[in-house]
Amino acid sequence: MKEEAFIKVKEALGNYPHHSLTYTEFEDIADYELLIETEELILIGGFNREADSRHYHWAAESPQKVIEATRMEHNFYLEFIPEEWVDTFTQAGYLVRDKFRDYTKPDLSDINNEHSHTEFLQVDESLKAAEVTMSCKGQSRGFTGQTHEWIEEWLTKTEDIIHKAVVLERNDEKEIVGVCFTGVYGINSQKGPVAWIREVAVHPDYQSKGIGRRLIKQALSHCKSHGAVRAFLAADECNVNAIHLYKSLGFQPDADTQIDIMRE
Repeated sequence: MKEEAFIKVKEALGNYPHHSLTYTEFEDIADYELLIETEELILIGGFNREADSRHYHWAAESPQKVIEATRMEHNFYLEFIPEEWVDTFTQAGYLVRDKFRDYTKPDLSDINNEHSHTEFLQVDESLKAAEVTMSCKGQSRGFTGQTHEWIEEWLTKTEDIIHKAVVLERNDEKEIVGVCFTGVYGINSQKGPVAWIREVAVHPDYQSKGIGRRLIKQALSHCKSHGAVRAFLAADECNVNAIHLYKSLGFQPDADTQIDIMRE
């Protein structure tokens, strides 16, 4: 997809009642293809390496238009489906892939200097960290783990997220058994910079040992040391154990949700 076409699509989004492109930058879908561009529907398709699946972005006046354009396809997903559209999609054979809710921690005043003994992932151990995330694949809807290529990009690519890091936990044999991806954004926000807890993964053999809690607190401490004054994460509504942990750490649920659907 050419950048000129992407800019044109972005400028036209106001003509559609709903779309999935609010947070999408050209770099995110530079290798995608603009498949349909009409007054009723925009459809952009490509392969999402992080999700290991075909993926469509869309802008439409009705769910029927999206269904008509994709119902003959399989093994793909669509993001940011309006809640009032979900029943129409499920009746057409689509499945809810995940339903994410935002959680915010309004201040970090209770976070101590936990990062003094924190270990951070080095690029040369990205494969080992990826294996930990993959060991948790399927434990929560929509969680597909991360490839080592994605992790390397997370650590090295320059973008709006700064002070990016992956906090580590090791076992007695010095093997990586837990990871937490984090970074800071919103540097120029009036409310102050935000610590982003990107995701937390603990190998199944080491779960329920307090590792996830420790990793998150260390990640928040890392971000606080770089100016973050509040925090954000997202969790699937069915991930009850994780949500209990997040709430115990002071994260509060927002009203808005992100619903993604899929077709097998």
